[in-house]
Amino acid sequence: GELGSHFKLVILLRLKVPKIQKAKKIEDLIMPERYRNCIESLGDCLGEGVLFILEGYDELPDEQRESNWLQTLMEEIEEELPKASVMVTSRPWATLGIGEFFQEHVQILGFTESSRREYVDSVLSSDADAFEQELLKVSSIKSCLHVPLYLVSLVEIYKQKGEIPKTVTQLYSAFIHTQLMRFFFHHKQQKYLSVPSGEFFKFPKDIYLAFLKICEVAYEASITGSPLQLSDSSATPYQLLDLLQED
Repeated sequence: GELGSHFKLVILLRLKVPKIQKAKKIEDLIMPERYRNCIESLGDCLGEGVLFILEGYDELPDEQRESNWLQTLMEEIEEELPKASVMVTSRPWATLGIGEFFQEHVQILGFTESSRREYVDSVLSSDADAFEQELLKVSSIKSCLHVPLYLVSLVEIYKQKGEIPKTVTQLYSAFIHTQLMRFFFHHKQQKYLSVPSGEFFKFPKDIYLAFLKICEVAYEASITGSPLQLSDSSATPYQLLDLLQED
């Protein structure tokens, strides 16, 4: 997209991945190992045209955010690849204290009312007015739609069912159901695509248990206020890891 027109190489690094969290040198950031020979070519041009995206700073463990890990990593990149660019994404609450490392700070506030309507018109076309009429009946849902993820989810639900959830809880449930359907479609398990929203107990036992595990981990993270931490080494079925890697 837009980044491709400004950079020759974009390296996306998901900070929730344990191997990334243990990185101390640039070489540690490049996975799998067969791609590490590109470090030499990056060094030849001093990183010019290269963008590192450190995604999810807020998903680092508390002790790592409170240490000088990011500062050390930034200094390593600046020393080895002084012409490279670095972008860090994070929820606002976790950004205190890291602004000094960056020249610019951009906060994404979400959709305005006009941009929200523009998106609805572009996706629903002739059905946009009917959608807006339905939306007037559920103010609790409308108040959430400045968040792009909620708006996209709601529009997709309306396209599929011709109606809008009546509560935020129903919206969340419908979104989760959509993600599970994507999982089954991806794994060519069409027989489960007809399972109604909310009837998760009708899924295969290992999928159902994996889903419950995701709910448990998310609930514990919300109660403690800590970032959601995932580990490839955790003893969970492969479906759980697949689901966790979905949108």
